[in-house]
Amino acid sequence: MPGAVRRAGRGVSRVGAAGRAAPGSGRGRRGARARKLAAARRRLRRHDRIRRVGVVPSPGPGVRLQRRERPSRGEGNPLLIPRPAAWRSAFGASAIVLLSGCATFSPSLDGVYRDEDVITRESGPEPVTLLAIGDIGEPHGRDPRLHASMARRLESSAGAPILVLGDVFYRHGLLGFCRSASGRVSKKGCERPGPADRQLDAILGPYARKLAGHPVVALAGNHDHVGDPLATENACAKIPPLGDGWRYVARGCELDDANPIAVLDAGSVIVVLADSQAMIVDGEFRERASAALHTELARLRQERPEAWLALALHHPLESYGLHNGAEPGAAFHKDFSALLGGLLAPITLPIEWATGGGGQQLYGWGNRGYRRELYRALEDAPVDVVLAGHDHSLQLIELEHPGARWQIVSGSGAKHSRVKRFGLDFLWMNRLARAIGLRDLGPSVAHHLAFAAGDGDDRGRAGFGYAVLVASKERLRVEFWDLAVATPLGVAELGRPSPAR
Repeated sequence: MPGAVRRAGRGVSRVGAAGRAAPGSGRGRRGARARKLAAARRRLRRHDRIRRVGVVPSPGPGVRLQRRERPSRGEGNPLLIPRPAAWRSAFGASAIVLLSGCATFSPSLDGVYRDEDVITRESGPEPVTLLAIGDIGEPHGRDPRLHASMARRLESSAGAPILVLGDVFYRHGLLGFCRSASGRVSKKGCERPGPADRQLDAILGPYARKLAGHPVVALAGNHDHVGDPLATENACAKIPPLGDGWRYVARGCELDDANPIAVLDAGSVIVVLADSQAMIVDGEFRERASAALHTELARLRQERPEAWLALALHHPLESYGLHNGAEPGAAFHKDFSALLGGLLAPITLPIEWATGGGGQQLYGWGNRGYRRELYRALEDAPVDVVLAGHDHSLQLIELEHPGARWQIVSGSGAKHSRVKRFGLDFLWMNRLARAIGLRDLGPSVAHHLAFAAGDGDDRGRAGFGYAVLVASKERLRVEFWDLAVATPLGVAELGRPSPAR
């Protein structure tokens, strides 16, 4: 929110900053405004005093209060409570929310959110079964720290694969760095492209050198397809030679109309991989992939009942992040998506088609069709967990769906963005559609945020990280790691679904 206090006791709101410059007394409008600003500053100071003694005022219905903990050095902020100014602004805008939806006005999270019914901080010594990281496609100076963190966690896990959940090469796939672009990214139509091998080495070379013995299986994301067909051809030819077991999975590499899905067998965890970008932009391929997914999951459940089944995608089924309204502009667009995609569709849909941007938001038309098809395929061929990237954060989401209870979002390899605690599933369109039996309109299912770590003002972490899966016979442990923290930000022990599911 524009006037939110970024850190209680240290930052000031824009209201407070303006109040210092305003005269303390005066006549007319300036005097009245100054008095209002002074009152706002006193309320903020009162909230700071309340927070210091550990008594938190109720932010409204739907938010479970927890005792405030003081973060230790090197540890993420454990607060589950929105900043006072943020929830107060959200409450004040409730009348508008009723008319347009809640995404725009729900506050972003600062720090790490943990549902303590699900998330702990205890990490065991068991070897890693699978490491999942997404959206790694731009090199940065912090990458050595990220790779070192991954190497430490994989130290006693010989052969554990690393799954890259899409957007392997920003901005337009493996075309070579464009010298005229801002940042070390590729650009379709670049007049002076660098060699593709240099881009490949900058992104995946450290994995081959510092994480040797851990095969990388890279799944294509939306950015990897922008430079097609050359981008996919380059990745398909250059990634597998980097090491034993290295693979690139995309439509045009391993996947085609006859074989629209792939399988990664990690022993106790079997991952079925699908190219979500191809499913979003091509309805016929989406139908083929969904049918093949249903058949393969049913076969694996029959032949490998002891294994944990995972579905790997780039685009998540549900999210509390940027691509589902966590930033103000995206939130406004989501709240009015029914209008933009309904009455204004003759104007908005051609623009989205021409720019290629319509499918990247979860509420976009192509993305809705993709999610709807997957939900149908999973209804009687369930998976234990869904893995996705795309949103630049770490999230664990509980889904109320018979085919997929848990979803992990791990998309903060090279970028990080905000996450919202609540509001996104309170959008009137999704709830109303479910209430009147038109679930496909959304097609959002009810979901609950169990863990989140995104962009924010928490200085105890970097905001870039990955997820780890540790599988045993009865439990699937999920660990969320940040490159700047020596212990996991959160750990969840997921059990197997009941036979009724």
